[in-house]
Amino acid sequence: MSKNTGIKSNGKKKQTGLASNNINQALHPVTCDIEIQTIFYQTTFHFTPNHDINDNVITLYFSTLEDIDDCGSFYEFSFSLEQGKKLVDSLKLAINYVDELETNNQFTNQDSAQILQLPLKKAKQKRLKLIHKFAYSPVSEVLVDVVQTPIVSSPLVRLILPDYKIVTYGFTKKAAQQFIDGMNNALEYLKQNPTQIISDIFVGKVIANTAFNKSVYLQVGVDGICGMDQPRSVFINIYDGAAGYIRMSRWFTNQEILIVPKILEKAASEVVNLQTLTAQDFIKEQHKLPINFLVTSTLMIAVDKLPNDAESLGIKFVFKDEYSYKIDNNDVFWLIADNARELSKLMTNAFAAKKTHPAHKLIPNQPTTLIIANLPLSS
Repeated sequence: MSKNTGIKSNGKKKQTGLASNNINQALHPVTCDIEIQTIFYQTTFHFTPNHDINDNVITLYFSTLEDIDDCGSFYEFSFSLEQGKKLVDSLKLAINYVDELETNNQFTNQDSAQILQLPLKKAKQKRLKLIHKFAYSPVSEVLVDVVQTPIVSSPLVRLILPDYKIVTYGFTKKAAQQFIDGMNNALEYLKQNPTQIISDIFVGKVIANTAFNKSVYLQVGVDGICGMDQPRSVFINIYDGAAGYIRMSRWFTNQEILIVPKILEKAASEVVNLQTLTAQDFIKEQHKLPINFLVTSTLMIAVDKLPNDAESLGIKFVFKDEYSYKIDNNDVFWLIADNARELSKLMTNAFAAKKTHPAHKLIPNQPTTLIIANLPLSS
């Protein structure tokens, strides 16, 4: 997408609560931001990545001062409310277990608030107890346990998170409690102030074919946002039926949206008329093809033989202008008569929806996220 709204930058972050001298710096001190989405854009040009449109999301940003294993020092993990509650409950159980160990004088109390990244390849960590694990995605899970390391005097609450590699973080008891407090504050905030969902209005879709006879969907909608530099428009998203990604988007001016549906209807009627001719009469009429119904510098609608079937006719719909946002070079699409009529109806309905469904007014530089906590807090 050409515009990104609501994603946190990987830029400079406030670094606080770094490891004290009694903890070996090889364990890489970490800061963690707990952040929530206040506004969630799910539109063609204003898109919040990595989030389910139905979720209020809590996002964790872990940062280290230096790279570990050349894999970068910045990790991002997003949790639904249900997952956030499971994480809080698991960490509470882990803290209770650390309290139990300290009460029995098995370990001394570590009073500093520290978060450490624990590389699995380098750190020798002895698991004292597995606390809980739960699904993070259909193919991965989050794990919470309590571990002992030879260079830290007290047990660490360990959080194992799935990324392109497994990432592990060790919390001292004080830092784990701060993390729980931050997560609870985020959960309570989202309970009282659910994320505002801003989405386009979609009225329907039809199937078309490319010149290579590949099926695509033409999805008709209306911009959910309007701003000073972005007039609200009816648009068509063309996306691959199998992969589901948008190949191209095309916005229509008010003048175009008044005439294009009518021309699609006329083109569809012409296809039906020609296809009802006898074979002999059809041969006589072929010299008229293609029949251009609309040819401008921005659009073309014509009736012609289908590129993969010389005996059949279709409506050729071509986008060729600056109003189009293309992912590839294919901008020619073919419709059968019934689908052209359906597309005409959808575009007319979308134009009507502009009046019945007010748009969200885009405010320049409006914050879309809120940082609930930057951890660990100073010890």
